[in-house]
Amino acid sequence: GPTTSKIAQVVSTTLTTTFTMASQTYATVTGLTATITPTLNTSKILVVASLSGTGDNGISRSTAQLVRDSTAIAIATSAGSRVAGTSPLPIASNNEIFSTILLFLDSPATTSALVYGVQVRSNDTAATTYVNRSKSDTDNVSFTRAVSTITVIEVLA
Repeated sequence: GPTTSKIAQVVSTTLTTTFTMASQTYATVTGLTATITPTLNTSKILVVASLSGTGDNGISRSTAQLVRDSTAIAIATSAGSRVAGTSPLPIASNNEIFSTILLFLDSPATTSALVYGVQVRSNDTAATTYVNRSKSDTDNVSFTRAVSTITVIEVLA
């Protein structure tokens, strides 16, 4: 028959401020982390992140990746010069923001505290990645400010 699992604990962080980053190397989105200490070393951690943002209009695609401590998790196999990551962050016009879901069931095999986070990078030189805001972020009703979240759920197998 079907196996059942139990949720042992849930930790969630909501980032309500904005973040911008103009680097071609991954950097953790400040404030978008969640720390969890697994009860058992056999536990799995379900990581669910909702990332709101965009790359530069017409310039840069951006890529996001999930990390456990400083280790990237849920990463594509590298292929040539293509950027390996968990998910793309689409290019928007000046007043658009997209929400991207990053979802991964991790098996960390530890009972030590773990910090899960979301990192972003711009894929082109001199381009910027914007989180929780549009590129131009003009102060009028055509523009949105959004939130990003990360939730980690310990699942007892």
